[in-house]
Amino acid sequence: MGDGPAFLHDEDQTLFNAWFPALSRRGRETGPDGDKLILLAPSRFHADYVDTHIRTRLLYACQSVDKTVDEVVIRHQRGR
Repeated sequence: MGDGPAFLHDEDQTLFNAWFPALSRRGRETGPDGDKLILLAPSRFHADYVDTHIRTRLLYACQSVDKTVDEVVIRHQRGR
């Protein structure tokens, strides 16, 4: 994700350290609605929290380095 994680870290180090290091990149999907960045969280709780509270901020950070990302999708490990 390029400088996106650095941007998030600089913006709120505590939030970053609590939620982002455990996320991993699963891949990218291209569809009629645009490009989706797929991230995996270690648990359903982690995925739900990031999706509900932080996903928009994460999307903006991704778009700051890659304008083609239209959506960030957070899935949990069992939901592959």
